[in-house]
Amino acid sequence: MLITAGVITKELLTGIVMELSNDVLQSIKKYSVNESTIIHELILRTDIYTQINIVNALASDIEKKYECISGTALEITLISVHEIITKIKDNLIELEKALEKYNNEWITFYKNHEYVLIHDNLEKAINILNKRINMLISCMSMNIYN
Repeated sequence: MLITAGVITKELLTGIVMELSNDVLQSIKKYSVNESTIIHELILRTDIYTQINIVNALASDIEKKYECISGTALEITLISVHEIITKIKDNLIELEKALEKYNNEWITFYKNHEYVLIHDNLEKAINILNKRINMLISCMSMNIYN
């Protein structure tokens, strides 16, 4: 879903971000069950579960504490967080499918299998999320939106 700054209400935007965050958290919990997977290792190494929980809490804080964020840096940053979480969710789904395909193949020793690229893209997206969380916190700490 493409979200444009200044067009969506604060409540709708924060609700969308929180719903998406909860979807990703459920996916992460599912992948965390099997500790031998590449996805589990990535979850632990990047601390994505905590990052998504922080996003959820920040979106909730924005919904409760800020009257209007339309057209502000805070809104733009929250939209960018939504975009990267969407990318993370999509990459998690793609990675799961690629790993399933890889595990079902007879010859499983390809060095440059499709899942490696998806894994790398997911890791890059998680790193971007971390930067965007910091931007969101910076915007919120300016306290000019009340």
